[in-house]
Amino acid sequence: MGRLKGRQKEEREEHIRLAIERYQTSKDPSIRECAETFNIPYSTLRDRLQGKSSRRDSHRRQQLLSEHEEKSVVAWCIRMDDWGFPLKLSLVKEMAAYLIKKRNSGHKLGVHWLGRFLDRNPEIASRFSSRLERQRAFADNPILLKDYFRLLQDVIRKYNILPKNTYNMDEKGFMMGIAAKCKIICRRARKNPRLTHNGSREWVTVIEAVSGAGEALPPMVINQGMAHYKGWYAGVKGDDIATFSYSPKGWTDSFLGMEWLIQNFDKFTADK
Repeated sequence: MGRLKGRQKEEREEHIRLAIERYQTSKDPSIRECAETFNIPYSTLRDRLQGKSSRRDSHRRQQLLSEHEEKSVVAWCIRMDDWGFPLKLSLVKEMAAYLIKKRNSGHKLGVHWLGRFLDRNPEIASRFSSRLERQRAFADNPILLKDYFRLLQDVIRKYNILPKNTYNMDEKGFMMGIAAKCKIICRRARKNPRLTHNGSREWVTVIEAVSGAGEALPPMVINQGMAHYKGWYAGVKGDDIATFSYSPKGWTDSFLGMEWLIQNFDKFTADK
C-alpha cells in the first residue's frame, strides 16, 4: 500500500476503530469479515486486535517535537490563519527548530519534516497564497466581508474583548510641497485657476490608532531623512504629544512598526 496523506490516515484509523468495535460486539466474530467490510488489510486488523500500536503511535517517541509542542505549533498556525496572517513555511520550520534547540538535544530538522508534520496534522495544509492586489480587487465582495466580520466576532466573544480595548491602526502618507485641490477666490471669468506650490515632493507618513470607544492615541510622524532635523519640530508645542522618527524615503518598515508598538501603542495602553 502506498503512503497515505494526513486525511486518508485519519479515515483509515476510523475504519480500523469501527472494525475493532464490530469484531468485539459480534456474536460470531471474524477478523477477515470485519476487515473486508471496512476495506482494511486483514493483517492490520489482526495486529491491532493483538494489541499492536499504529505506525503513528509507534513512531511518536522518535519525533523531534513532543506531542504537546506539535499541537501548540498547529494551534499557532490555525490562530494566525484565522487572524488573516497565514504563516510562511519557513517560519513554521523556524519555530520548530527553536523548540528543538531549547531542549539542547543536538537534533536538527530533516528535509522532509514539514511534509510529515502536515501528514500528522490534517487540520492544516499548505496552499499558495494570493497576491495582495487580488485581495484588494475582492475587497468589496459581500461574502468575504461577512466572513471577515464573522471571524472578528468569534475572536471578540472568545476573548471577551471590550470596545475600549479594540484599536484600529492605519498609516497615511502626505506629499509635502504639493498643493491639494481646493476652493479659492479668483476672477469670475477666469477658467481653471492654478495654485502654485514648490514641488519639493518630500514624503511624510503618520501612523495613527483609535479605539472602539473613540479614544485616539498620540500619532507617530515619520519624516524623510537620515537623522533628526531641528526644523521638523519648529511648529511643535510643548503640550503636543507625539513621537517622531525618520526613514530614507519617509515610509514605514518593520523596524518602525515595532518602534510604534513600543513607543506609542504599548506606552499609552499598558495601564488600561
